[in-house]
Amino acid sequence: MLDPTREIRQLKAGMFKVWTVWIAMFLTLVLALIFTLLLGNRVEQMHHPRTIRQITQILYGVSIVGLIFAYFIRKYMLHRAASKPLPEQTENTPSYISPYIARYKPAVVVSLAIAESIAAFGLTIFFMNGNMSTFLIFLAIALIGLFLYRPRFDEIEQLAISIKQHSDP
Repeated sequence: MLDPTREIRQLKAGMFKVWTVWIAMFLTLVLALIFTLLLGNRVEQMHHPRTIRQITQILYGVSIVGLIFAYFIRKYMLHRAASKPLPEQTENTPSYISPYIARYKPAVVVSLAIAESIAAFGLTIFFMNGNMSTFLIFLAIALIGLFLYRPRFDEIEQLAISIKQHSDP
């Protein structure tokens, strides 16, 4: 079990940093939406509609596969992080970060980055044909991914317990 005072405090402080990453990614999506709304229908269609439709369909498929892939990547990364024992280290270093957060953060960032890339696909299609509705669909899928893969305290807590179990002799 986790030390209810020191370790929980460290995890909460570390989760604040992870949530900051999530908020920054969310704000990036908001900025993309504002940007496309400001451009509106002033984007010229420079490619053949059939080509754009094919690219859009491919990117829809890649988006859905990407969301599913992000789930498995995150689970795999968390499983690997949980199965390694803690190294011997001193906590008195000035830039000390909880070893649990250090192992949790990459899994979260990778899954969030995959989710956010879906909005970039929509932005690409928007610049190709100026169709706002297609961008909004991709944006909605990206927001669903950001919601699904948001940082969760229970997840980091479970990771910390698993790591401690593998570290204890």
